[in-house]
Amino acid sequence: MDVEDNLNKCLIELSENHNPWTIFLEIVDPDSGLQALPHFDNNTDVMLFFKYYDPKAKKMHYAGHLYAPVSINVRKYQ
Repeated sequence: MDVEDNLNKCLIELSENHNPWTIFLEIVDPDSGLQALPHFDNNTDVMLFFKYYDPKAKKMHYAGHLYAPVSINVRKYQ
């Protein structure tokens, strides 16, 4: 799929005739004691998804997610 040719298309147009999408739905864990999900401001926050790739099985697995401010500093590990 050429990105430049698809910039102005709706998501539904892009999804037709392609593999089904995987959608993650975040819910409040009943055992957490919380009444609502944490606040998320799309102007100042980002949600990072972590995945694990199993090279033997050649499969990707969801490993978690994290809310982080966009201003966070990321350290390089050597």
